This record gives sequence, structure tokens and C-alpha cells, in this order.
Amino acid sequence: MEADLPRNLHFAGWTLNLSRLSLEGEGREIFLRPKSFEVLRYLAANPGRVITKDELMERVWSGTAVTDDSLVQCIKDIREAICDQDRRIVKNLPRRGYLFAAVVTDGATSPISADSVSPIRFAKSGEVHIAYRVWGEGPRHLVFCPGFVTHIENAWTEPGMARFLRRMGQFARVIMFDKRGTGMSDRVDKVPGLDERVDDLRAVLDAVDVERAAIIGPSEGGSLAAYFAATQPHRCEALVLYGAFARFDSWIRSEEALQGLLQYIDSSWGSGASLPMFAPSMVGNAAFQEWWRRFERLGATPAAAMALMRLNSQIDITDILPRIRIPTLVIHRTADVCVDIEGGRQLAASIPNARLIELPGVDHFPWVGDNADEILWRIEEFLAGREPAGAVRHHSP
Repeated sequence: MEADLPRNLHFAGWTLNLSRLSLEGEGREIFLRPKSFEVLRYLAANPGRVITKDELMERVWSGTAVTDDSLVQCIKDIREAICDQDRRIVKNLPRRGYLFAAVVTDGATSPISADSVSPIRFAKSGEVHIAYRVWGEGPRHLVFCPGFVTHIENAWTEPGMARFLRRMGQFARVIMFDKRGTGMSDRVDKVPGLDERVDDLRAVLDAVDVERAAIIGPSEGGSLAAYFAATQPHRCEALVLYGAFARFDSWIRSEEALQGLLQYIDSSWGSGASLPMFAPSMVGNAAFQEWWRRFERLGATPAAAMALMRLNSQIDITDILPRIRIPTLVIHRTADVCVDIEGGRQLAASIPNARLIELPGVDHFPWVGDNADEILWRIEEFLAGREPAGAVRHHSP
């Protein structure tokens, strides 16, 4: 029996608005034909269950005599509207029916803005204050481990990143923080190692009264997330690594390249000229370029950024990866301009039973690029305990 429906259903970056009878996503509102909307509504209300053709015909057409072509046309309309030509969301099961494969959540359509997330607060890690904030109403706690440098207030001023963060808050209660020495956290005299950063992450979990959480680590944050999962298994229940690496040489591939980056930080930090190294598709976007300049300035001082890069050059966590015994998803773009795809492959091959998903694209930031929504729903599916379509499973030696 179909459950009483909430006002809205959210899936794979889309919202099915049941009061307006519309589909919302990608900055637009789509009004499907009435029967196509009803088919989508019924499928989305029954995710993960095989719906037979006869059941759909009975529910949508209420015994009216129609041909199979009517249902086929509705499914075609739906796939075109939600860009599901590869049939990852609405699956055909020969001789069985249809399966809605996306994770579906319910709630209000009003977006989570920077003003509606919790105020920025500070956790105490020893004598150091770690800035953090929390948002979202999902059923699982998800800690967002920061990359190289971050600023948890400035993050919400870039529309693409804000949208990405809002979507995460639809399927999880998200906890995001700035590492010590960066963003709004205390500046420190000594650059911290991974053990000190683990202490900071644990302090944030304690501050929000969370015993165990899923951890997502993009880029350099992936090294911290993996290290935390290996050394604090009682605090970590699932691990997601995006564009991440175990060894620094997957990021900066030579001493010459490292010295070039250090020279840039020393002489031009805050100019935003490093953008091609992280998001080449956004080069030429004036608003994004200005945000990136501000990102550099607010993320860290030049001296702190240089010290962090020198510390990062020592990262090598390959030996601890086999100790990770929790469900792990590794997502990496195959032409990532910043971290080589081999970095993601090494992580997936070294972590027992990790799942690897390789996606096309050159941008390092997960919220930039044509498949940013796919990255989100892959994470959503994984955290819900479903095998993502197209996942490659790796086993430890």
C-alpha cells in the first residue's frame, strides 16, 4: 500500500513538488503532462520496489483502457525531464516492470540558505578553537572534512557550492569545519600533523554530541578522513572520498611543481590566478574568479598556506589504508586536473571492499561540472546502503 505522501519528494538533485504538481531542479520548474507527472509521482513514492506495468496502469489510469504506448511515452517524458537517458534513475526490468533507483527523501522545498544553517560555533581542541557549523535534516550525521584551505562562512557565498551544500543537507545532518590554522579557526604557530587534525575532528564531533558519523573527505580532506577512519573506527561508520589521494605525489607530481606553487603563494596569493589548477571550466567566469580570490585571502595567510603545502608534501597514508574496515566509496573524475585519477584508484584498491566510481570531467571541485548532481546522488545512494549503479568493487590483496 502506498504511504500517505508528504508535500515534496527529493531525489538526485530534483524536487517533486506535490502541491504545485511540478518538477523542480537545475534552476527551473518543469510542468510534465498530467499522466507523466502521476507516473513519476508513483515511482518516486515507491523507491527501490519493482513496480509492474499492470500496477502502474491501474494506479495512474484507474482501469481506463489504454495501450502500452501511453505508459512508454510517460516514461520517455520523465527521462527527458530528469536527464535520465542512461536509465540510472528509472530502470527497465525486462518482464518485471520498473524500478525507481534513486534515494528519495521528503521535506519542504525551501532552500537551506547560509542564514538558515546553525550559527558558526567553536569547538575546543586543547587550547585551539575550531570553527564549525551544522545544517540539514537527514537521517545520518555526515562530517565534511575540509580540503587544503576553507572558510565555512565564505563557502555559502558561491551559488554552486551553496547549492551543493544545501543538497547534502537534504539527506544528512552535515557538520563542516575549518582546520586549525585556516578559515575561521585559530591561527597556530606550529603546522599540525594528521594526529592533531584527528583530535580537532573528534573535538567537533564531541561539541555537537555525535558519537559516530559518516565522513566525507574531498581532496586533501580525504587523507584526513581516511586516517580518521583507520585510527578512530568507533567514531566513523562510513567513508566517502572524492578527488582524494593517499600520497602527495598524486596531487603535486614533482618537486618543481611544488616549488612553483609555493612561489605563487609567496608572491600572488589572493589574486585567484591558481583557479585553472582546480576548476578550469570556471576560468573566464568573473563572479567565480572573484569568489576564488576571496577564497584564497580568507582561507589562510600566505605564510600559513605555504607551511600547509610543505606539510602536505609529506602525506603518505598508504600503510594505514588496509586498516579501514567500514563501508567506503571512492569517487574520482578521470581527468581531474588537480589530483590524478591514479590517486583515487590507489585508495580504492588499498581499502578493503571499497567501491570505486570514475566519472568524466576535469574539475577538481565536486560542485563544479556537468555531473555535480550525479556526485551527490551517488553519495546519497551509498549512505542509504544501496549499491551505486556502475560501481567497481575492489578487494584488498
